[in-house]
Amino acid sequence: MPQQPRSRFGLFFLPLASIPYLLARPRLLVLAIAPLILNLIVFATVFGLLTHFVTTPWFQAGDEMGTQVEKFLDVAMEIILGGVLVTFTLVVAAGISFLLIIPVGAPFCDLIAERIEADLLAEKPALIVRMSFWPSVRHALFEAIRRIAYFLPLYVTLFAVAWIPVIGSVTAAILGFMANALFLSMDGFSYALDRRGMQFRDKREFFRQNKGLWMPFGAGLATLALIPCNILWLPILSCVGATRLYCEKKLAETPAPPTVG
Repeated sequence: MPQQPRSRFGLFFLPLASIPYLLARPRLLVLAIAPLILNLIVFATVFGLLTHFVTTPWFQAGDEMGTQVEKFLDVAMEIILGGVLVTFTLVVAAGISFLLIIPVGAPFCDLIAERIEADLLAEKPALIVRMSFWPSVRHALFEAIRRIAYFLPLYVTLFAVAWIPVIGSVTAAILGFMANALFLSMDGFSYALDRRGMQFRDKREFFRQNKGLWMPFGAGLATLALIPCNILWLPILSCVGATRLYCEKKLAETPAPPTVG
């Protein structure tokens, strides 16, 4: 029996509902946690390298000569500049990790999406599209970088708009919410769409024809994006929710096989 279409309320809360969906499936949960661990390793590695080659040598370069007052001023200045340098090191390490979150997570999201399809479309295996492991990894990584490159100028523009006096911050906040809804939705749906050979213009057509599907779903994602550190886990929830929606859509569009008798 075909599943009833989700209400807008259900679509809005589907990203949040992806959490218990993952928790109930340990194999998917492992794939969801893996990119978080890899990004923490990237952060720790970059921070450690910068600390070893930049921060520590700077602290060891102090001058012990001078009067007591000069030594006091040197220590005070060293603490201030050292704090600035450590903060800079943290920001650089966090920035690099931030930029790599979606590319690093893309192959894992692709594997998650493939496994969800295999589960939800099991009764109609002709709808399932599979790729071998390494081509799938390369494909997911390349397409994730393309999506980021496409949306990056938009986010840079919104950052500039935010500096306009009076109306800038409000305008940027509203447009940013809409941009997040579109980007996160497209990022989530892309794993199923890319596997079926859709180019970017094909995806835009898919989104144009399915506004009632992705808009409330994207609004739910954009709302969750207001939570701090959301980028660590939001792409995973977007992938899970969007893949489930895509499978439900394909099942609803595909007629059931005729019954015998």
